[in-house]
Amino acid sequence: MGNAMGDEEKYLAVPENTPYLDTARYSMFKEDHKNIIRVLRDKIDTKIPLHLVDVGCANGELLYHLHREFPHWRMDGIDFTEDYILTARNFRGLLGVNFQVASLFDVNGKWDVVLSTGVVEIFSDPTDVLRKLVSLTRAGGLMIADGRFNEVDMDVRLQFRDRSPPSRSQEWRTDWNLHAQRTVLEAIEKQVRSVTFQDVEMNIDIPRDPAKPAAHTWTFRDEAGRALQTNGAWILKNKQLVIVEC
Repeated sequence: MGNAMGDEEKYLAVPENTPYLDTARYSMFKEDHKNIIRVLRDKIDTKIPLHLVDVGCANGELLYHLHREFPHWRMDGIDFTEDYILTARNFRGLLGVNFQVASLFDVNGKWDVVLSTGVVEIFSDPTDVLRKLVSLTRAGGLMIADGRFNEVDMDVRLQFRDRSPPSRSQEWRTDWNLHAQRTVLEAIEKQVRSVTFQDVEMNIDIPRDPAKPAAHTWTFRDEAGRALQTNGAWILKNKQLVIVEC
C-alpha cells in the first residue's frame, strides 16, 4: 500500500484552498450528500440502530446531515487532517458523533455502513483504498464511496498546481483522478455481493467565484439542461457513487 499512502500524503490541506474550516458549511446540504441519504433509505432498513463511519469526513458536513436524519445511529468520523477534526469536534451540531484523526490505512474495526466521499479520487490507483473500505464493512453491510468512474475502459491520473491561493502555490497536488469502472470492479467484485454505480445528479447551479481558488467547483448546463461540474482543470465528468453490498 506504499503508493496509495503516498497519494494520500500528497493531498494537502491548504487554508486558502479549503472550505472545511468554515462552520457556515454545515448549513449547506450538498447534492452528493442528498444522493447518499437516498441510497441509504433505499438499500437498508434505516429504522434499525446501525453503526456508521465516514472515512475522510473532513469537518463532518455529511455526518451532520446524517446525524439529523438518523439520530438513533452510532456515528464515527475519521480524517487525517487534524484541523478538520478539530472543527468538527467544536461544532455543537455534531455532539454525540465520535471523531478520530487517522489515516485510512491505520483504521481498524467493522461498521454496518462505511461511507467515503472525496477520497477515492485522490488516489492514482483506487485498488488499495477500495479494498480497505470493504474490509471495514461488516458482512451484510453497505459501503458507499464517490468518485469519477469512467464507463470507458480508461483510467486518467491528474496532478495539479493551483497558482491562485497565496500559499503553497508551488506545490503539486493530486485529486480528481478518473478511474475506470472496470478497475473498480476488478479490485473488489470477488470480495462482495454486488457493486453498482449511480450518477450523482446536480440539481443546483453553482456560480463561478473569481475570488475563490481555481480548484473550487462551479457548474454549467449542457445541451440537455444537465448541470455539469467543472473547475480550473476543466474536468467535465460528474461524480458517481459506487454502492457495494458486502
